[in-house]
Amino acid sequence: MTVNLLKAGQSIDLTKANAGLKNVTLGLRWGALVNKSPEQRKEKTGILSRFFKGAQFTYKSAFEVPAVDVDSAVILVNEDGQKIDRIYYANRRCRGVLHAGDDLTGNDQYGEEDNEEIYINLENLRSDVKEIYVVANIFSGANDFSSLRLRGSYVRLLNSDSKEELVRYELDEFKGMRGVILGKLYRSKNEWSFKALGKGVKTGSISSIESSILHDIK
Repeated sequence: MTVNLLKAGQSIDLTKANAGLKNVTLGLRWGALVNKSPEQRKEKTGILSRFFKGAQFTYKSAFEVPAVDVDSAVILVNEDGQKIDRIYYANRRCRGVLHAGDDLTGNDQYGEEDNEEIYINLENLRSDVKEIYVVANIFSGANDFSSLRLRGSYVRLLNSDSKEELVRYELDEFKGMRGVILGKLYRSKNEWSFKALGKGVKTGSISSIESSILHDIK
């Protein structure tokens, strides 16, 4: 089931609609991508099986695009609206979450199919994690997400095991914005859902975006 969320406020059931869903991947794409050899794909499978044991990997594109640094992040929040953790390039792991690595230019790829990926094991998260906010921001190299350099960029949510795409946002729709709060995964009892937020913000500062999220919760 592939769902392209086009309207803010739309929600979908993740675990109810996808029986056995345990692992999801947040993929961010904006630059050059590498076609993986069978050996590289085997390496990636081994990394995911070890999940949080510090492995890091990167693939170099055979051609280069103009350098743009876009960052992916997730903000973990409890039921009181308090931040538990932020997982991004400078803080890459916590219980149940791993950030694969920071693509600084769009030419170094830290995911199998995307420039950056964040892996979430829904069953291994801390029990007090209520919501997981999905964020992308431009660090350098482009003025906003409508830049020609970022045409075709997206953030998507995948079933890590089946590779099925569940949710996708086209980032170049956010004209004039350097950051975007895409949506949130949220837990109700033992079930997980995703709600589209689609809120663009003019700042590219991840700290400012996080502050906006926490302020809006309150």
